[in-house]
Amino acid sequence: MRAMNALIYDIRFQFRHGFYAVYVLVSALYVLLLYYVSPDYKERTALLFPILGQLA
Repeated sequence: MRAMNALIYDIRFQFRHGFYAVYVLVSALYVLLLYYVSPDYKERTALLFPILGQLA
């Protein structure tokens, strides 16, 4: 029960401080970037995203 309350508190905290909103925004930017990259470079660019995501 204690772990469940901690999980619920963490989720509320993350919503309150906009963690999920920022995650959606960054994900949308990644999708838009992939949309505008030429087809020749899409695979290379998609491979860089996990690396760039960890740097932030």
